[in-house]
Amino acid sequence: MAVPTIALCCQAVDRLLIINLDNALDVLQYGRTHDLPTLADRATAFIRSSFAGLCARHPAADLEAVLGLKDYLAMSKEATEIGEGVSRLHLRGTVVDTPPGG
Repeated sequence: MAVPTIALCCQAVDRLLIINLDNALDVLQYGRTHDLPTLADRATAFIRSSFAGLCARHPAADLEAVLGLKDYLAMSKEATEIGEGVSRLHLRGTVVDTPPGG
């Protein structure tokens, strides 16, 4: 029986791992520290699209530590702008679509 290579194992982790609100920060760190750029990219995309949910689940200090100050502030600003836009639409009573993660 052949033993799978490390590269094959890493590819399997990258393809099969389910990213959620609980593990997204850990997955991003793992992808970065183990030189798995596609996994890190998937985690970053999930974090960006689910930022509001992550803010409700994780302390701001943890998000800032993992994302870095620049990315954390950019995502925070984007989430705030989306939230304000949705609030204005709710006030009008004409919400057409709620953005992901909001």
